[in-house]
Amino acid sequence: MKIFAYLVRRFFAFGADWYISAILINLLANGISKFMGFANGIYIAIIISSLVVAYLYYVLVPDKIWKGQTLMKRAMYLRIVRDNDKDINFKILMIRYFLGCLIMEGMLFIPSSNIRSSLLLLIPDFKICLLLLNYAMIILSCASLIMLFVDHRHGFRMIHDRIVHTKVIDHAKIS
Repeated sequence: MKIFAYLVRRFFAFGADWYISAILINLLANGISKFMGFANGIYIAIIISSLVVAYLYYVLVPDKIWKGQTLMKRAMYLRIVRDNDKDINFKILMIRYFLGCLIMEGMLFIPSSNIRSSLLLLIPDFKICLLLLNYAMIILSCASLIMLFVDHRHGFRMIHDRIVHTKVIDHAKIS
């Protein structure tokens, strides 16, 4: 039962973080686009805001404010640590999020989806490249989700956790 509760809290934290980051990206993109006086300014604003929010929310907050926690990981009593249970650092968070989450498992993360969609609208000639990238991300995202559910002996790690040797731990006081 404790494993089920952990997975439910982890799923809820992911979904709520996803939603919060989407709202922040939209607010920032709307603000930035007001200053862009050209036709495709909104797409550039979406790309910029996606990268800024991804950095602030998924890297800076867990590094500087709540060690190893986003807002919803904190609310759900979850924390990102290294495999040896030591604290994570800025470099690990940057690689974990930008390489693992944004690039490799991009289908699961709103900033990645926003960037790909905006690039497709800005540069339609890259349609085939972006389509191939989408297929690769679908495969990696599915593999990562499967790994999450079968990796019960090693802390339910996904691809982004494996590449930087991290895990998400449960530190709730559930009896």
